Amino acid sequence: MPKNNAKSHQTAKRLKLKQGDHLVAQRVLYTHHGLYIDEGYVAEYSLDYGVHLILLDEFIADSKLRLRCHDQAKYSPQEAVERAKSRLGECSYNLLFSNCEHFVNWCIEGKEYSRQVDNIIGIFPPLAMASMVKELSDSAFDVIYNKKDLKDAINQAAASSNINPIIKTGEIIEDVSGINVLNELEQQTAALKQNIKKFKSKRKSEISDLKQDIKDLQNTLINVWQNDEQY
Repeated sequence: MPKNNAKSHQTAKRLKLKQGDHLVAQRVLYTHHGLYIDEGYVAEYSLDYGVHLILLDEFIADSKLRLRCHDQAKYSPQEAVERAKSRLGECSYNLLFSNCEHFVNWCIEGKEYSRQVDNIIGIFPPLAMASMVKELSDSAFDVIYNKKDLKDAINQAAASSNINPIIKTGEIIEDVSGINVLNELEQQTAALKQNIKKFKSKRKSEISDLKQDIKDLQNTLINVWQNDEQY
């Protein structure tokens, strides 16, 4: 059990981490994954120590930390934490089949996969084709044996990074550089809309001021004309 977790506990509070969060630490050209347990501790799967607990500050080190959301979460955060604890001491790390990302995804979704590995393997055409065939085969299996709607199965397959090259490219960029292209695009679009809104508001204010100046000028001219008429 790691010791002296006061600093890591404060770091977790500052980052507003919650039990069961999927942590992603950006290393040089790859990402390292862990499951936030609580009180400043993270469960990780490493080559040297297997599944163990590590202090949050040690997990982050000098990396940029971000969270990964799970739309397909099968277990609650508390259940995910218990699943992680159930594997403490396991030492069967395998980069391709049982790495840190496999481990965290298993804790949360109940299935082991690593998009980082899948996408790198997918760069090679024969393996990429195999991944695509598997995705379509799994969808067909769901339709035949699990009575899944055909349209839903097709949409799910189309949304997979194994099928969609745009999604795959975005994931590879994020895993290598830490930049989430979709989030960056959304933020820039939101900023642009805000700037346009401010520009319109400013122009509206300027036009209003100009109209008032014209009105004041008209009133001045009328007053001058009326005064001339009196004389």
